[in-house]
Amino acid sequence: MFDLYAFADYSGSLREVEQRKRIALSVIRKVDRAGESPETRVGFTRKTLLLTFRQMLQQATECGERVVFGFDHNYSFPIGFYEAVTGHPWTNWRQVLRLLAEGKVAEDPRGWARMANLKVARRFELETDGPFWGPHFEPRKKPDFPYEEILRERRLVEERCPRMKTVFQLGGAGSVGLQSLFGMFYLHQLLLFCDEAGIQLHCWPFDGMEIPSKGHVLVEMYPTLFNQGQRTDQKDAEECAVWLAEQDKLGCLQNWLEPDLDHLEKERVALEGWALGV
Repeated sequence: MFDLYAFADYSGSLREVEQRKRIALSVIRKVDRAGESPETRVGFTRKTLLLTFRQMLQQATECGERVVFGFDHNYSFPIGFYEAVTGHPWTNWRQVLRLLAEGKVAEDPRGWARMANLKVARRFELETDGPFWGPHFEPRKKPDFPYEEILRERRLVEERCPRMKTVFQLGGAGSVGLQSLFGMFYLHQLLLFCDEAGIQLHCWPFDGMEIPSKGHVLVEMYPTLFNQGQRTDQKDAEECAVWLAEQDKLGCLQNWLEPDLDHLEKERVALEGWALGV
């Protein structure tokens, strides 16, 4: 179905020098797919990675090629979070991206998380903290928070795959909270660019489980599912790109785009997202 397969291993580091050490991008082109050897580059910052994907999608569009790609962070929040923070109904995934962008989360993600905690605690008159927690944050340990009465602690995909970490954990082993806050901000920027440039991009599953026959597709992936070897940023990116290419070559990728979910679960997933391969 696709001509290019790309995956970027992300970073929640604040300093650009650390981002350059940790952000890796792997790309496989269909014409070179026989050995499934990805072209992998490192040394990106979040900003230069955004520019690279903008160029990739624009060039592929001009050449009539299709790209399927992803990043190793959560693309959304558990059900109930948006309502708990804003007091308004959550009907479309992009509302969350705008919330982060308008809150300038990329300038101070921990400050944004503290603000969100405070809003949730005040709105529901809680004596405990809000949902965000983690090292170098207050609270440092997971709070005794009545998640189920107000919002879920974990997305449905994380309930199905318990190894996945919740977006509410900021820092600590295996956490994805900080890179998810940064990542969703930059996803917002990428989507704005595609809208303005007339680039067709289907964000799966937010724009629907069924993908169109034309245009590019954004998917979320959890590298631990695919990298059974050395755990490095570069290896995570490569294994995800290889898996995408292999599954497409085998004709199996479409099956993974149709996870076993009932009607109500699909409605939830349209807001929370899903990780390909779960």
